[in-house]
Amino acid sequence: MTDPAAQVPSVDRGALSVTAASPEPSTLVLAVDGELDLVTAPRLDAVLAAAVLVGRHTRVVVDLTGVSFLGVAGITALQRHRARTDEHGIAFRLVATGRPVLRPLALLDLEDAFDVHPTVGSALR
Repeated sequence: MTDPAAQVPSVDRGALSVTAASPEPSTLVLAVDGELDLVTAPRLDAVLAAAVLVGRHTRVVVDLTGVSFLGVAGITALQRHRARTDEHGIAFRLVATGRPVLRPLALLDLEDAFDVHPTVGSALR
């Protein structure tokens, strides 16, 4: 059987790295490291779009603990894919603990717009 994470491209260019893993056949975990801004958000956008297109996942976890900056373009990409996964019945969860991610979400009053967890383990439960 083909690993579902193998269907989703990993990206590592410049200020953003996105690595895909599949701890369970129906789950995709994307570890994002670096700056998620106007320049790099399209990279995450492409990986998330591929995850939905593959269609094998019932849960997508985006681990943002390695993100050092989260700009509006990054938040917009996350919102777009949260809506897209909702349409396809896919659970969309974020992992975030640091100020670079939690502060922008709070400032934009988006804490409740996402299912945010402190660890990947808790997001997988």
